[in-house]
Amino acid sequence: MLSEMTYRQVINGFSFCLILAIFLGSDAQGPMLNFNSPFLNTTSQLSPPPTAITKHRSTREAYIPQYCSKCSEGSVCLVFEGEDERQCFCRPDYYGEFCDQLILKLPETCTKTACENGGICQQGTGQTTCICPINYVGTNCSRVALWVQVEMNIDGSQVHWDGSNQTASAVGDVACNQLIISIKRGQDPILATSIIDCHLKHLEKTKIADAEGMRLKVLLKFDPKYNETAFDAANVIEVLQTAPYFSHFIRGDFVRDKTANITNFDVCKSSMQDCSPSATCSFNGLSYTCQCPRFYTDGGAIDGKLPGRYCYLNHTYGALIATVVLTPFVVFSVLLFFWIRKKAFLRFWILPTSEYSDKDGLVELPQHSYSV
Repeated sequence: MLSEMTYRQVINGFSFCLILAIFLGSDAQGPMLNFNSPFLNTTSQLSPPPTAITKHRSTREAYIPQYCSKCSEGSVCLVFEGEDERQCFCRPDYYGEFCDQLILKLPETCTKTACENGGICQQGTGQTTCICPINYVGTNCSRVALWVQVEMNIDGSQVHWDGSNQTASAVGDVACNQLIISIKRGQDPILATSIIDCHLKHLEKTKIADAEGMRLKVLLKFDPKYNETAFDAANVIEVLQTAPYFSHFIRGDFVRDKTANITNFDVCKSSMQDCSPSATCSFNGLSYTCQCPRFYTDGGAIDGKLPGRYCYLNHTYGALIATVVLTPFVVFSVLLFFWIRKKAFLRFWILPTSEYSDKDGLVELPQHSYSV
């Protein structure tokens, strides 16, 4: 997530090689989106808000610094209609009247168990922080992140496409910034405090009805501490439709494979999932879980990982499986050995050898005659 300063630096930094001024339309209340048009009009529809990003929001969509200035960074301020009442809504892992206290405090010095799920402990001055893997969030990386995929067609007629990573990075940063700003200033405090980051997944040139543009695909990352169902794609769509500085071009429902499309991202179908190679990855429509197969032991708890991240074959079960699998082959081999020996033994006594004639090779028994 880029700050306002970084955002400006990105735009200015590429202004000479990329004509990105189209994203900086000064009219934040630009024309509404016409869904008959295949592309979003980036002149107004991907423009940043006219003021800097702030940390406060109210239910009246107005910022009230005199009421909310004490709410900590990352929280939102709720001001109730018709009442002189306000409340700080905390981001995950924080609490208190002004959301300035951590629920879970990490040790002052890094330990092996300070961070979970493969998080890296970083030592600071008198404090530590956990650098979480991409799929995990929380103070100690204890929760699985939820991903929402956003696809948009944006007008690229004025963007100089040079095929470099700089083009994709600059355009992706602008789109991600706009989406994060809109969610932070949206009507849902859970989404506003839980948005963590935005990643560009894919960007390509496209052409629809002789109109040139770009198909942009980004992933929004959320912390699901409060309520996992709050991050359903339908809720994200509703927030974006009514959010300031975004609602002016979002009207009606998103239509799959048309101008814009929002879905919950299935991590199991991507390389992002971190289940053990022998485990099964299951997606429930919002998040994913991993499960070790039968006869395997889940060793995740030993390494501070969630279930299914480290599966290994139990020695006892391994020996049992080996016995069950190998026993039929052993029995068959033994029986086959004795059968072959028996056939060879019979051939030795019955068949003639080179030293004896056929007649000598047979035993003649005396014939007795009996009279009645």
